[in-house]
Amino acid sequence: MKDKTMAADWRTVQFFLSPRGVYEVSIDLSSESVRCTCTSFENRQVCTHTRTVVARARRNGGVYPLKVSSRATEDESAAANESAEQFREFVIKYGYIEA
Repeated sequence: MKDKTMAADWRTVQFFLSPRGVYEVSIDLSSESVRCTCTSFENRQVCTHTRTVVARARRNGGVYPLKVSSRATEDESAAANESAEQFREFVIKYGYIEA
């Protein structure tokens, strides 16, 4: 079980494209909490985007199966894990956007 007293370490794992905008789903590595930037999540603390991410992670043994372009090198993948900002930039550059 993860220590709930650790500082939040949010990692962007998926972007969703919608007629209303682009929404970003992140997972806190320390608590495994999920959040989204859409208004549904802001109002109800749950949304279609977070449900999709949680369901995919469950089907994959608790790990979100991040889909990235084959253009990403191993060095770039390794460097992305150094910080939340680098991970987010990696997902923006190489991650698949859901519609």
